[in-house]
Amino acid sequence: AAKPFSEKAAHEAKPCEPPEVPEDPHPVRVSFPRSRVPLVRGLLAARGIELEEGPETHMCSIVVDVSLLQRRLRELAFAEASGYNLERWYESLQEHTARTVVVPLEEAE
Repeated sequence: AAKPFSEKAAHEAKPCEPPEVPEDPHPVRVSFPRSRVPLVRGLLAARGIELEEGPETHMCSIVVDVSLLQRRLRELAFAEASGYNLERWYESLQEHTARTVVVPLEEAE
């Protein structure tokens, strides 16, 4: 059945997010070296994903639903690359980066 226009319009105004609870849950474990944790910690916290200690001291893992696996792997890769680039290059590029000035607006504006 077609959605009423109001339901369709309401959905189009919001970003698509997966359901809180998957219809057919199937958890999978993703393991990675502990050295990558500082680069992805912010993403894990924002997504409410708990970091689990691995059996080996240099490994850790997260558990995600298979329906979200590709999405979470892309997010982890982006977070890791962004964190690495900031950590590696920010200091040396700071003098070439435009300075940000924040100007508070008046109520009339």
